[in-house]
Amino acid sequence: MPIAPGQRVRVTLSSRVATGPLQGRVVSVQPDTLTIEREEGGERRITRHQMDVIEISVTRIRDPMRAAGYGILAGAPLFIPLAIVATLFAAEAGVSVYIIVLAPAAGLAVVGAIIGGGPQDVWVDAFWPPDPGPTSTADTTAVGDE
Repeated sequence: MPIAPGQRVRVTLSSRVATGPLQGRVVSVQPDTLTIEREEGGERRITRHQMDVIEISVTRIRDPMRAAGYGILAGAPLFIPLAIVATLFAAEAGVSVYIIVLAPAAGLAVVGAIIGGGPQDVWVDAFWPPDPGPTSTADTTAVGDE
């Protein structure tokens, strides 16, 4: 997709100092420079030689089920010791093992769905007009012009 002002972009810089991709909205597009209004605030001018990859957000989706799964996976290190303790002491305490293990799992799934269920961008590679390169010195006159 071609880049146009107003689009949401993600740019991976070729600099080793950059900690992650730069995200923001395109302010202007020049043949050799792209100006982006960063999400953190402020504008950044980037030349084509400073970037490795540029992508455009084509849509935003919500996937709370995936986020709920991530919430459970994040809490999994707590579930294993909890399950071991629950199986050892639940019978003595008269409490069901399922309540001890499944209640925190359900809670983490709900928290994961709420926190991580926000809109996520779908990114595609962007098309920026190719580098013009040096001007050609080839003869452009037609063969029949004499």
